[in-house]
Amino acid sequence: MRTIYTMLRVPNLLIIALTFLLIRYFVFIPVYGAYSFTLGMGSLQYLLMITATILIAAAGYISNDYFDVAADKVNKPGKLYIESKITASTALSTAILFGFSASVLGIWLAVLMQNLLPAFLLLIASAVAWWYAISLKKSLLWGNMAVAGMSAGTIAMAWIVENQCSRVPGEAFRIITAIITAISIFAFLLSMMREIVKDMEDMEGDRLINCRSLPIVKGIPFTRTTLQVFAVITF
Repeated sequence: MRTIYTMLRVPNLLIIALTFLLIRYFVFIPVYGAYSFTLGMGSLQYLLMITATILIAAAGYISNDYFDVAADKVNKPGKLYIESKITASTALSTAILFGFSASVLGIWLAVLMQNLLPAFLLLIASAVAWWYAISLKKSLLWGNMAVAGMSAGTIAMAWIVENQCSRVPGEAFRIITAIITAISIFAFLLSMMREIVKDMEDMEGDRLINCRSLPIVKGIPFTRTTLQVFAVITF
């Protein structure tokens, strides 16, 4: 059970769910109420979107661990579960199952909404998660931006899909868009900072898999300066 809890990053998955709920109940509903609009997405539709997103994130975590075994033997030997607690084939099969399940939920949501957009957005998110795990994370900054983009995109997707259902006009649309944009940018910057810090922590193992992370390519002093710039912008 502890292995599953750790591999799935359960606190992170709960934060994703909480973020969706906070956006719905503290952004959409108050603004809609102020302008006498009703929510476009029903509870079932919103739950499907949350669950599909969580499954994509879980699949991404497991697939990332699967492709990172060599580096993790150096970076975090005490937290290496694949090959020690669970077989590599089981981990990969689980990630594929989660990704497939997310696709099914995305299609179900698209059918309920009579709109292909949610299925398309979830498919893109799943593809980026796998692309990151397989190769993108080894590139200079692109992997960091992919993770940060998915963090920001999760927030933006909630509004994009909701707006497809409700088509909120005028000032209400501008208010919600401004709030969601600000939160998304904030999430992007925080995620970028966290990813760069992780790259600094994992330099030794990342060199083994020919990863071109910022601290490996540009050095620690340059990376620290970059983090400071991101911190100032975020503040």
